[in-house]
Amino acid sequence: MSDDGISLSKLDRFFVSSEFLSMWPDANATILAREYSDHCPIVLTCNSADFGPTSFRFFNSWLVHEDIRDLVHTAWNSIKCRSTADVTLAAKLRTVKGAIKKWKVEVLYKEKSSIEEIKKKIDDLETKAESSPLSDAEIEDRKNWKAEAKHLEYANTLDLKQRARVKWVIDGDENSSFFHGVVNANRNRHRINGLIVNGVWETNPKSIQNEAFGFYSNKFCEHMHSRSKFQSSLFKKLSVEDKTFIEAPFSTEEIKRAIWSCGTKLLSMRLRYVVGKVVSPAQLAYIEGRQMLDGPLMLNEVCNWAKRSKNEMFLFKVDFEKAFGTLSWSFIDSMLEQMEFGIKWRTWINGCLASARASVLINGAPTDEFPISRG
Repeated sequence: MSDDGISLSKLDRFFVSSEFLSMWPDANATILAREYSDHCPIVLTCNSADFGPTSFRFFNSWLVHEDIRDLVHTAWNSIKCRSTADVTLAAKLRTVKGAIKKWKVEVLYKEKSSIEEIKKKIDDLETKAESSPLSDAEIEDRKNWKAEAKHLEYANTLDLKQRARVKWVIDGDENSSFFHGVVNANRNRHRINGLIVNGVWETNPKSIQNEAFGFYSNKFCEHMHSRSKFQSSLFKKLSVEDKTFIEAPFSTEEIKRAIWSCGTKLLSMRLRYVVGKVVSPAQLAYIEGRQMLDGPLMLNEVCNWAKRSKNEMFLFKVDFEKAFGTLSWSFIDSMLEQMEFGIKWRTWINGCLASARASVLINGAPTDEFPISRG
């Protein structure tokens, strides 16, 4: 703002090239206070702060390696744990993760060294071709080396596609620079450079992680252990057949389908068949065959109709902000009981809730885990 208070301007961007983002992918811009100047200073920071090790992530390119299956099989069978099923499963998964992380470091180092060695051989041949013709054997070697280098770099392309979270239009496209740009843009867009803690701008990674840990651990902590119940005889109730169906022993086919779908839970697969019988027809979200956006679309049509017909209307908007983060588990159990869900089903649901733990990802690095008692 100028001194006369008439002219306004805002400069809060740096124009950089894709090469700049490739060299400094964690670069960020911070706008400082204007104070006595007529503009806000902008600070460009290129060096990245260390937020600690990032969380483990499995890449699809690893499945190309022939030895990954034997590695997982050996690590899985190496654990002989005489405990409950969930503890045994956690121990096996932890062992498999450790084996894959160690294998990944070794394989990536070998692949990087092989690619550099092959590229050097190709460069040497091409340099030689500038001064004298290549023999048939050298031409064949160059062809084979280029094919081998392309095969080794294919895994890196798969990783970039997965990191970019973009489904490319042309199957098999290997535009690595495009995916590099998407990955860097996503990283910069979601990066947390600092937080205001007690009125002070904090950029220290440990301070940022501690603040995020404290905020979310308090948010998902139940502070009211005794709440009044919402009871009514008007709630829809499950039939005996539906109750028996959702509590029946899980079949082998159900377990296979849940595992191969990589995320679909057994309980949710059962619940999807009966949830439509106990919720209101006006419920649009999280119900199969219904869309969350149907509500705003219908509301828009009603508003347009009222304007065209010049009818009066009254709109009442209820804000359910942060409802999922403050939902009481005792309330959930009470509602399930009133809808006549069986004790076995309610025990399963309460077991899933009570065993949950969470951590906060700050720039890809997780904080310490904390227990969850609501939400």
